[in-house]
Amino acid sequence: MTQQLNGCITFWEVKLAQDRYLMAPATQALIENTVRYLKELEKLQEEVKQGKEVKQ
Repeated sequence: MTQQLNGCITFWEVKLAQDRYLMAPATQALIENTVRYLKELEKLQEEVKQGKEVKQ
């Protein structure tokens, strides 16, 4: 699943970098938040793999 998250993060970062000037500000913000949340999910997944307790 880490590879899938990494792929999604990379996809959205590249999409934003390529097409930012064509996007509405709200769309840019949505993609930026999506990337931020995917990175957070990836970090939590790493912590679970290491056996750390996840805080909610």
